[in-house]
Amino acid sequence: MAVSPGNLISHVNKRVGRLVGVDKSEVSLRVACKLADKLNIKFEPICDDLLNIDDDLRFDLIISSNSILPNSREEVAEMFKKLSVLLSSNGRLIAILPSFDTMLYLQELRRRENNLDGSEPILMDEEMLAYADDGYHLQCYHTEKSIQEKIALAGLMLKATPEKAYYPQSQEEIWD
Repeated sequence: MAVSPGNLISHVNKRVGRLVGVDKSEVSLRVACKLADKLNIKFEPICDDLLNIDDDLRFDLIISSNSILPNSREEVAEMFKKLSVLLSSNGRLIAILPSFDTMLYLQELRRRENNLDGSEPILMDEEMLAYADDGYHLQCYHTEKSIQEKIALAGLMLKATPEKAYYPQSQEEIWD
């Protein structure tokens, strides 16, 4: 889901029998299709919102990388419920979820870099764990607690405790 330009396609290359990519962006899906063609991978693009995907589809593995960013906390639960429906009985969801504390860190960097005093209006709702990195559109981010709550509401079971994963760069560069 949220295939973007197909960043994971080459990593799952030939490891899966069927590769389906979901994204709201036709442009991203076109780029992903070109990459899959180049790598000779059969790729099925679906241009739609995750919540609109046909409930009759089933997947043994769903990989979600930084793509569960809805506008409300309720939508987070809906998205996990939808993923639960789409998983086969022994299916697995592997998810990298954007962390809210990273947004707090980013906001602090922006304040320091621009010599802001903190009184400037920003689009952030700490109670909702939402932040508008573009300054206009709130997106919900995640904490360990919010992940555990929403996963349970969706009827999914965690196989491991959520943990922070850092990009290969130094910890000062954990956001991209």
